[in-house]
Amino acid sequence: MSVSVLIEQSVLDGITDRSKSNRPNEAGGLLLGYRKGNDLHVVDLTGPLPMDVASPVRFFRKDPRHQRDATRKWKGSRETLDWVGEWHSHPNGTPYPSSIDETTWRTQVRRRSVSMAYIISGANSHAVWLVDPLKLTVFPLCPIGADNSATLFELSHSS
Repeated sequence: MSVSVLIEQSVLDGITDRSKSNRPNEAGGLLLGYRKGNDLHVVDLTGPLPMDVASPVRFFRKDPRHQRDATRKWKGSRETLDWVGEWHSHPNGTPYPSSIDETTWRTQVRRRSVSMAYIISGANSHAVWLVDPLKLTVFPLCPIGADNSATLFELSHSS
């Protein structure tokens, strides 16, 4: 499987800022962007929002405004902007998915039948993961290039 995920710097900065401001609790939300074949371009995010439920070790996206914001932006893009993934923080740990994270991700991808990207913001770094819709495998993505506007991630060669 060949796939790349381009993430705008504004999204990565937004995740960092929102994760820090929500500490000691986790934070999270939707990732919005565009699909071209297997490739994703992440351009926007939601959350966290007031009705979400968060603790230092869990985040539950409960606020209906995530969906409303995504729908409004989808309509504003002439129905081209898509839900391409989710993000959340691990404020006291590393940016690796828990078994709960992986189960949730696989369920989302199984329901949608498309690849989805997932960003976890750890205490000091971000990690990006992709779930393949055919085998429901969770793959780590590696940054292969960056500039001031975006970072490009691809499957590691060992995946």
